[in-house]
Amino acid sequence: MGRKMVIRILSISIALLFLGVFLPSLTNGAEEPPPVDPVLVDFGEVEVGSQGSQVLSIYNSNGDPEQVIFFISYNNGGADCGFSLALTPAPGNNNLYYLPGELEGKGSVDVEVIFSPTDPPATCSATLMVSVGGVANATLLGKGVEAPELKNIIIDGRDTGVLDFYLEDNTLFSSRLEEIAANARNHGQYVRWVAFWTRRAHRDDKLDKEQMKAIIKAAAHANIPPRKSGLEDLVYNGEPVTDLIEQCKEDAENNKEFMRCVYGLMKEMKKEGVIEGRKQKHQIRRYAARLRFHRGHHK
Repeated sequence: MGRKMVIRILSISIALLFLGVFLPSLTNGAEEPPPVDPVLVDFGEVEVGSQGSQVLSIYNSNGDPEQVIFFISYNNGGADCGFSLALTPAPGNNNLYYLPGELEGKGSVDVEVIFSPTDPPATCSATLMVSVGGVANATLLGKGVEAPELKNIIIDGRDTGVLDFYLEDNTLFSSRLEEIAANARNHGQYVRWVAFWTRRAHRDDKLDKEQMKAIIKAAAHANIPPRKSGLEDLVYNGEPVTDLIEQCKEDAENNKEFMRCVYGLMKEMKKEGVIEGRKQKHQIRRYAARLRFHRGHHK
């Protein structure tokens, strides 16, 4: 056998070896997605009266189209405690769902899983069985908790007389106002942002016109962000004067008692030479005015 023939045979052998060994390893290395992902859907704590949602990905590993069927089986023989899918349930069985049409071969689809905890709240667990050319399971977990008792919206100590409420994203309106107060660069920006969200809530029928006005008015009168009082360095008997003024309000039942305490404090401070001149007196009166009880909201 000639040298050229040997080289040719070796070349063919190497090529066959590559096709037979390396190419299959490359194609087999691409793993298919799992039929259900994730296999654990944990909603954590969700308040009664609201809902949580997560997305589940379904994959058809077969080459042919398949009908996808879902069934929610509550663990330990338990009753329905709040899980559902963003699909229309089968007639007569709220735990059985069919994906409209068929899922194409090697195709995937996302399905929204919803947890709306029942009342009284409890820990809820279930198995979501998915039939897609075979059966795959996902575990559903969630815990219902009592929603906090709603109270009136307070802005910088001022009771607006408006009961707190939830926005579309399940955020309390009072929490949104706190976010605005924490991020506003100045008072004007704070009022504009409060007005924007309040008018939006009015447009969404969560507030009537008078409630909207009450919130915007409270924001306009609020000391947010806090303005400098000029009393930051003023101390009496080892206590910041601002703290002493606030203690006067804490101890008072109404504005008359509050201001009597403030003027008494000013008299003592003047007697001992802590304050001098009209400017500091004016700063103290102005600071106290910000803390006055608002009409109809005495203790």
